[in-house]
Amino acid sequence: MESVKSWALQAALTLSASGILQWIVPEGSLKKTVSFCLSCCILCILLTPFLQTVKGTAEGLGRVVHSVNSPSSADMQDLTKEFLFDTLTDQTQAQLCELLSQKVGFSPSVQVIFQETDQEMMKIEAVTVGLPKNKGDCRGQVSSVLAQVLGTEVRICFVTQEDSP
Repeated sequence: MESVKSWALQAALTLSASGILQWIVPEGSLKKTVSFCLSCCILCILLTPFLQTVKGTAEGLGRVVHSVNSPSSADMQDLTKEFLFDTLTDQTQAQLCELLSQKVGFSPSVQVIFQETDQEMMKIEAVTVGLPKNKGDCRGQVSSVLAQVLGTEVRICFVTQEDSP
Protein backbone atom coordinates (compact mmCIF):
# COMPACT_ATOMS: atom_id res chain seq x y z
CA MET A 1 0.00 0.00 0.00
CA GLU A 2 2.92 2.29 0.75
CA SER A 3 4.23 1.87 -2.79
CA VAL A 4 0.86 2.93 -4.23
CA LYS A 5 0.87 6.07 -2.06
CA SER A 6 4.43 6.85 -3.12
CA TRP A 7 3.59 6.34 -6.78
CA ALA A 8 0.46 8.50 -6.54
CA LEU A 9 2.42 11.25 -4.78
CA GLN A 10 5.10 11.17 -7.47
CA ALA A 11 2.51 11.32 -10.21
CA ALA A 12 0.68 14.23 -8.56
CA LEU A 13 3.87 16.20 -7.91
CA THR A 14 5.16 15.61 -11.42
CA LEU A 15 1.86 16.62 -13.01
CA SER A 16 1.67 19.76 -10.86
CA ALA A 17 5.28 20.74 -11.54
CA SER A 18 4.93 20.09 -15.27
CA GLY A 19 1.77 22.19 -15.40
CA ILE A 20 3.55 25.08 -13.72
CA LEU A 21 6.57 24.76 -16.00
CA GLN A 22 4.42 24.67 -19.12
CA TRP A 23 2.64 27.77 -17.89
CA ILE A 24 5.97 29.57 -17.29
CA VAL A 25 7.67 28.63 -20.57
CA PRO A 26 7.12 31.19 -23.35
CA GLU A 27 5.40 30.18 -26.59
CA GLY A 28 7.64 28.87 -29.36
CA SER A 29 9.87 25.94 -30.20
CA LEU A 30 11.28 25.83 -26.66
CA LYS A 31 7.79 25.22 -25.29
CA LYS A 32 7.42 22.20 -27.56
CA THR A 33 10.74 20.76 -26.37
CA VAL A 34 9.92 21.30 -22.70
CA SER A 35 6.44 19.80 -23.20
CA PHE A 36 7.95 16.73 -24.87
CA CYS A 37 10.47 16.22 -22.03
CA LEU A 38 7.80 16.66 -19.39
CA SER A 39 5.51 14.23 -21.21
CA CYS A 40 8.27 11.63 -21.23
CA CYS A 41 8.81 12.07 -17.47
CA ILE A 42 5.09 11.75 -16.79
CA LEU A 43 4.84 8.67 -19.01
CA CYS A 44 7.74 7.02 -17.17
CA ILE A 45 6.16 7.68 -13.79
CA LEU A 46 2.73 6.45 -14.91
CA LEU A 47 4.17 3.25 -16.41
CA THR A 48 6.49 2.37 -13.50
CA PRO A 49 3.97 0.16 -11.58
CA PHE A 50 2.96 -1.70 -14.74
CA LEU A 51 6.56 -2.33 -15.75
CA GLN A 52 7.34 -3.64 -12.26
CA THR A 53 4.30 -5.96 -12.40
CA VAL A 54 5.29 -7.34 -15.81
CA LYS A 55 8.85 -7.84 -14.61
CA GLY A 56 7.68 -9.66 -11.46
CA THR A 57 5.31 -11.89 -13.44
CA ALA A 58 8.00 -12.84 -15.94
CA GLU A 59 10.47 -13.68 -13.19
CA GLY A 60 7.79 -15.66 -11.33
CA LEU A 61 7.19 -17.83 -14.35
CA GLY A 62 10.89 -18.55 -14.66
CA ARG A 63 11.37 -16.54 -17.82
CA VAL A 64 14.54 -14.65 -18.45
CA VAL A 65 13.76 -11.03 -18.97
CA HIS A 66 16.43 -8.76 -20.38
CA SER A 67 15.41 -5.31 -19.34
CA VAL A 68 16.67 -2.32 -17.52
CA ASN A 69 15.78 -2.28 -13.82
CA SER A 70 13.09 0.25 -13.00
CA PRO A 71 14.44 3.06 -10.89
CA SER A 72 13.33 3.11 -7.28
CA SER A 73 10.80 5.64 -6.07
CA ALA A 74 13.47 7.73 -4.36
CA ASP A 75 15.68 7.66 -7.46
CA MET A 76 12.76 8.73 -9.64
CA GLN A 77 11.96 11.61 -7.28
CA ASP A 78 15.59 12.73 -7.33
CA LEU A 79 15.76 12.54 -11.11
CA THR A 80 12.49 14.44 -11.49
CA LYS A 81 13.58 17.08 -9.00
CA GLU A 82 16.96 17.48 -10.75
CA PHE A 83 15.29 17.74 -14.17
CA LEU A 84 12.82 20.36 -12.93
CA PHE A 85 15.61 22.31 -11.21
CA ASP A 86 17.74 22.33 -14.38
CA THR A 87 14.77 23.33 -16.52
CA LEU A 88 13.82 26.12 -14.10
CA THR A 89 17.39 27.42 -14.05
CA ASP A 90 17.76 27.35 -17.84
CA GLN A 91 14.37 28.99 -18.42
CA THR A 92 14.97 31.72 -15.85
CA GLN A 93 18.41 32.53 -17.26
CA ALA A 94 17.10 32.64 -20.83
CA GLN A 95 14.17 34.89 -19.90
CA LEU A 96 16.37 37.29 -17.89
CA CYS A 97 18.85 37.44 -20.79
CA GLU A 98 16.08 38.25 -23.25
CA LEU A 99 14.54 40.82 -20.93
CA LEU A 100 17.85 42.57 -20.28
CA SER A 101 18.54 42.58 -24.01
CA GLN A 102 15.24 44.41 -24.57
CA LYS A 103 15.64 46.85 -21.66
CA VAL A 104 19.34 47.78 -21.83
CA GLY A 105 20.05 47.26 -25.53
CA PHE A 106 22.58 44.41 -25.35
CA SER A 107 22.50 40.81 -24.21
CA PRO A 108 24.67 40.13 -21.16
CA SER A 109 25.33 36.60 -19.97
CA VAL A 110 23.23 35.70 -16.94
CA GLN A 111 23.71 32.97 -14.36
CA VAL A 112 21.02 32.42 -11.73
CA ILE A 113 21.78 30.70 -8.44
CA PHE A 114 18.79 29.14 -6.72
CA GLN A 115 18.45 28.12 -3.10
CA GLU A 116 16.06 25.46 -1.84
CA THR A 117 13.95 26.61 1.11
CA ASP A 118 12.65 24.53 4.01
CA GLN A 119 9.27 24.13 2.31
CA GLU A 120 10.97 22.49 -0.72
CA MET A 121 10.53 25.65 -2.73
CA MET A 122 13.15 27.38 -4.82
CA LYS A 123 14.12 31.02 -4.47
CA ILE A 124 16.69 33.06 -6.34
CA GLU A 125 19.70 33.61 -4.12
CA ALA A 126 21.94 35.51 -6.55
CA VAL A 127 22.26 36.60 -10.15
CA THR A 128 25.64 36.91 -11.86
CA VAL A 129 25.67 39.20 -14.87
CA GLY A 130 28.52 39.17 -17.37
CA LEU A 131 29.07 42.59 -18.91
CA PRO A 132 31.41 43.41 -21.79
CA LYS A 133 34.25 45.80 -20.85
CA ASN A 134 32.66 48.66 -22.77
CA LYS A 135 29.31 48.26 -20.93
CA GLY A 136 30.59 48.53 -17.34
CA ASP A 137 28.69 51.79 -16.86
CA CYS A 138 25.36 49.94 -17.33
CA ARG A 139 25.50 48.25 -13.91
CA GLY A 140 22.96 50.59 -12.34
CA GLN A 141 20.50 50.14 -15.20
CA VAL A 142 20.89 46.34 -15.14
CA SER A 143 20.45 46.29 -11.34
CA SER A 144 17.27 48.34 -11.48
CA VAL A 145 15.79 46.17 -14.26
CA LEU A 146 16.55 42.98 -12.29
CA ALA A 147 15.15 44.44 -9.05
CA GLN A 148 11.98 45.49 -10.86
CA VAL A 149 11.51 42.13 -12.60
CA LEU A 150 12.39 39.87 -9.66
CA GLY A 151 10.43 41.96 -7.18
CA THR A 152 12.64 40.96 -4.26
CA GLU A 153 16.07 41.73 -2.88
CA VAL A 154 18.59 39.56 -4.72
CA ARG A 155 22.38 39.67 -4.61
CA ILE A 156 23.66 40.78 -8.02
CA CYS A 157 27.27 40.13 -8.99
CA PHE A 158 28.85 41.70 -12.05
CA VAL A 159 31.66 40.07 -14.02
CA THR A 160 33.57 41.87 -16.75
CA GLN A 161 33.94 39.76 -19.87
CA GLU A 162 36.50 40.04 -22.61
CA ASP A 163 35.13 41.43 -25.86
CA SER A 164 34.55 38.81 -28.54
CA PRO A 165 36.82 39.13 -31.59
